[in-house]
Amino acid sequence: MPKVSVIIPTYNRAKYLCEAIDSVLAQTYKDYEIIVVDDGSTDDTKKVLAKYGSSIRYYCQENSGIAVARNVGISLSEGEYIAFLDDDDIWLSDKLKVQMKYLEKNSDIDLVTSRAEIIDSEGHLTGGFKPSKFYATDFEGLLNSNFIVVPSVVFKKKILSKVGYFDEKLRCCEDYELWLRIALKGKIYFMDQVLVKYRMTPNSLSKDLIKLYTSGIYIFKKLDRICNSRQKQLIREMMSGVRYRLAKEYFKKKHIGKFLVNYTLSKFIK
Repeated sequence: MPKVSVIIPTYNRAKYLCEAIDSVLAQTYKDYEIIVVDDGSTDDTKKVLAKYGSSIRYYCQENSGIAVARNVGISLSEGEYIAFLDDDDIWLSDKLKVQMKYLEKNSDIDLVTSRAEIIDSEGHLTGGFKPSKFYATDFEGLLNSNFIVVPSVVFKKKILSKVGYFDEKLRCCEDYELWLRIALKGKIYFMDQVLVKYRMTPNSLSKDLIKLYTSGIYIFKKLDRICNSRQKQLIREMMSGVRYRLAKEYFKKKHIGKFLVNYTLSKFIK
């Protein structure tokens, strides 16, 4: 049984996928399995993966979204720990060694994350880092800023029995929503060192802000049902700000009805 299950969801990223997988195979820590979940790719993904043979476990599904793909990977996993790697990102060679050493020495920690260095579409360093800053590693700190970069994460699989898997209704921010639930029930540790190269392409920079803010409101409403009174107040303040930003986006697009609804709701924290 492997200690760590490395889950790589992929969709039409044959151009980058091998580099991601190779960065796992180059790890100095070797007690892992690699599960690649192909979310219905229509490019050469299956063809480029053929060379890996039994080095990876390959599963192909109909296109269902990244939350579903990650959940499928978790359900197939055999490891005590789960690590995620997006199909266009890269791990530094000691990534798993450093994080597993910490986790095995600190049994109270459920999830460990790290800083990532940003690369562009061609793999060149941009000089940027994610996160650029972070607050605290508790629920309130994470609520203020999502400092967790998906490919930097390693966590105990058993924490999912307390908090559940990724919310498959979300097509945006599904990772942030899960980290928040983990922060409510467990402990997170942030390693202030670069262990990941995180690729940012022009497409990843031009986000659909309406989709982003709508997902945020859904997440805050969901959390409001499971948090204590202090946390509820913070969540509602955050939701007010997100509704205001959503209203501005609807106004730009001349959706006046939706602008009025969200602008009005942004002024009331109940």
